[in-house]
Amino acid sequence: MLDAPWLAPRSIESLDDDWDTTAPRAPGIYIVSLGHLVRRIGGTDRQGILYIGKAHRLRMRVWQFWKCNHTATGFLWTHLNVAEIILRQPIRNGGQLIDRLGQLGIRVSTPIRSRVLDRAERAVMRAYVDRFGESPPLNLSLPGDGLEVPSIPSDLRWARRGLIVGRA
Repeated sequence: MLDAPWLAPRSIESLDDDWDTTAPRAPGIYIVSLGHLVRRIGGTDRQGILYIGKAHRLRMRVWQFWKCNHTATGFLWTHLNVAEIILRQPIRNGGQLIDRLGQLGIRVSTPIRSRVLDRAERAVMRAYVDRFGESPPLNLSLPGDGLEVPSIPSDLRWARRGLIVGRA
């Protein structure tokens, strides 16, 4: 059973000030969001979730996401017109993109044992797709990827808590 706590959301750039002491080092799941309402096929996503991911070293993965050394944000770096649409703000150059990425919210659940990390990510993705009818826009994959494998009900309950701010 997945039971790692969901930490309170904070901005990605806030990790920079005390990166060495507060950014989690352990394996876990992370959810990146705009922090405001976004309409999805299946309803309104109040957090505006953009990406759901997993990492064996959360600190490194969040840093890569922020600095565009990540598949999702690397895509935005090469397609600034798409970045403007997704981030809902004018983005004229890479510096503006990195600034905007730093303002995004991040919520993590850690520690999660490495051997169940894939299962945890799949549960959060499944909970999101079940609720909103589509994957978050930066996941760059079809909603069915890995979702055909049934998730354990307790995993889905844990995952749903991560999708709602204010619930640990």
